[in-house]
Amino acid sequence: MTVDSLRGITAKYATTNTLASTLDPFLSAPLTTSHLQPSQIENILEIIPFVSWSTEKKLRQTGEWEKVESDLQAKGIWEVLCCVQDADRLDAIGAFGVSFNNPQNER
Repeated sequence: MTVDSLRGITAKYATTNTLASTLDPFLSAPLTTSHLQPSQIENILEIIPFVSWSTEKKLRQTGEWEKVESDLQAKGIWEVLCCVQDADRLDAIGAFGVSFNNPQNER
């Protein structure tokens, strides 16, 4: 499952409970459970709803982003969210660069 597909799932399912049930086949797979501890899975489910820029922007506009930040800092996973957001945004820039520099687009 890629970051893009997780982002799509996040947009469709806003609550962690629904998100958890949606991702259950992936999160309960033997390969996943052999590499991730339950606390790591909980952290993943906690940060996924806040990865996208549009979600952050909406929460900043309503003044709710500071609460998200303080809650995640209290849980010790704020830095994890920041790293995942950076990776997601770099991925988006790279995808734009690939499509923009594609020679087939010059037709």
